[in-house]
Amino acid sequence: MASRPQSRLGDVGWLLPAAWRSLPLAQTLRGLRPTAGARPRLYLLDPSYEQEIGHYGSVARHLAEACAARSWLFVHLTGPQDRPPNGPRIPWFRRDARLPMRIYRPELGPKVLHGIRGDTRRSLRVFIRDLGAALALDRLIFPEGEAYFFFYTGDLLHPWAYLERGPLGPRQHLAVFQFNLPPHFEKATQQKRFSRHAKLLAQRLEAGKGANATRVRLCTDSPALGRLLKPALGSSLAYACPPLVGPEDLETLPTPEEIARRPHPLGYFGYLSEKHGWPILRELLEAQAGRQSRWLLKINPKRHPEDVAVAQQAATAAGATLQLGFFPEAEYHASLDRCASLLLPYRPQQYAFLSSGKLIDALRHGCLPIVPANTWLAETVRQLDYGLVVAPQYWGAVPACLAVLDLPALWARRRAAVREFLGRFTAACLLDSLAAPVARGPFEASGHP
Repeated sequence: MASRPQSRLGDVGWLLPAAWRSLPLAQTLRGLRPTAGARPRLYLLDPSYEQEIGHYGSVARHLAEACAARSWLFVHLTGPQDRPPNGPRIPWFRRDARLPMRIYRPELGPKVLHGIRGDTRRSLRVFIRDLGAALALDRLIFPEGEAYFFFYTGDLLHPWAYLERGPLGPRQHLAVFQFNLPPHFEKATQQKRFSRHAKLLAQRLEAGKGANATRVRLCTDSPALGRLLKPALGSSLAYACPPLVGPEDLETLPTPEEIARRPHPLGYFGYLSEKHGWPILRELLEAQAGRQSRWLLKINPKRHPEDVAVAQQAATAAGATLQLGFFPEAEYHASLDRCASLLLPYRPQQYAFLSSGKLIDALRHGCLPIVPANTWLAETVRQLDYGLVVAPQYWGAVPACLAVLDLPALWARRRAAVREFLGRFTAACLLDSLAAPVARGPFEASGHP
């Protein structure tokens, strides 16, 4: 299926409404042009994710480093919360990432929901308008080389409905990565709705009304989500992993001896929310009352400050170390290096299809992941044969299980397999997948392809 031909007049039409904003980006791209030649270009479309979403800062850094290593051009377009620009980020988007991340809220009343839907539609139109102008500038300034436009979204099917307004050029590719899922995705009705939108999107692509299906990819690292969407999206759906791991991380995985010296047998880094497993953690702490658990708990109480006093009392009684607040990336990773295992007691209904960056963090630091059954996390742990998969009724048995496990010996046996798995989560692997032809059928097996 061929995309609609692009014309310079059409590109000017995209740029005229944003002419005054286009000048800084145009000047930046023109500055890259003399050395560009046919080098590939990667555009990271970041409407202020870096300021709001946990792992996004490392994603941007790893992509920039991998592009530099391959002589790709890297352009990082950010949103309003990143002004003034910090480093190589270029302010471009007029709306932040919040609405594209969360565009459906069924728990709200009809009046509030109607207002949010209207604001969502306006926000998405602005986003697509900004994206169309960036595509037009790329076509005007770079006559050669492939260009890859990469962004995250919370409901990746909605923004694509607008792509028919601005199809891609012959050398342009769009990769949309599933970073989150719509609220209440654990409900069968919402999964059906999601699949229905996937079918509508597939029909648009196949009918030639939107961008060329061979140059537009829906990306996910969750085989479960892939199996759900594969019947509708076919080859437009691609298995790809977020670049959460740097090449240096693969070379510095801990040794079994280092695991043995860690002062905390268990760590929990998260929130006081049901989604992230606070009720389970609370029960485990209460069961450890009067003991010296030596657990390390780093909790951001921002979302549920009313539970802080309960958490402090339970941690003190259990002999655990509790630290509250938002922790910078360096401190977060240093804390993981002090824990032999990591508790990830997420609600399985919300993580059946959703992946978790914290599981990848646990593996790169050698922490034994402790995860709920019937989730993406459990599927990954079983594939690697490294970690504990816990059924809902058995969370109380976790401390006893940890006490009898030889974690250094287990890490010694599985370290090589974990290292190979983590290689999929590097920026280099992502660039390979973006540049490769779309592969068919990657989600038909029960595990990762």
